[in-house]
Amino acid sequence: MINITAAGNRFTPQYLLEALIIPSKVIPNLFRNEIINTEDGNILTGRVVNDEDKRLRIRTRSFACRLTDIFLDAIENRIPLDRSEVPDALLSVLTKEEILDLIAYLRAGGNPDDKAFTLHQPGCSRASRRGQNQSANLRSGETNEPLRRWWATRRRC
Repeated sequence: MINITAAGNRFTPQYLLEALIIPSKVIPNLFRNEIINTEDGNILTGRVVNDEDKRLRIRTRSFACRLTDIFLDAIENRIPLDRSEVPDALLSVLTKEEILDLIAYLRAGGNPDDKAFTLHQPGCSRASRRGQNQSANLRSGETNEPLRRWWATRRRC
């Protein structure tokens, strides 16, 4: 399982927002799906999670627990895909406030005591000004319901 809370330490809030709005703009190779054609005519689509000496281990469904093994000598060709697994309309179910909260959550690494959720001087972000309420929500486990349902469907392992 990938921990998205580490993203806030590696990327700017602007980059995170852009990645949520246009998820296929930049897809790191680690998360890129491929079409794999085998010599016996099978076609598999998925993300390679392990490329060993003699075989590939591929996840053929997003967040599936079971992997498919393919021997390298059985592969005819591999075609990288330019579409992210992240849904294009992910943010369409969120309000502006919820989007700001999501960016603050990612930036804070899921830590409700992070400065993204504490009150600051004038000029701080909207998420920061709402910090006390949001911090209480994070501590109690409350989240945006549509986002929570979407995320829960991806945490099956």
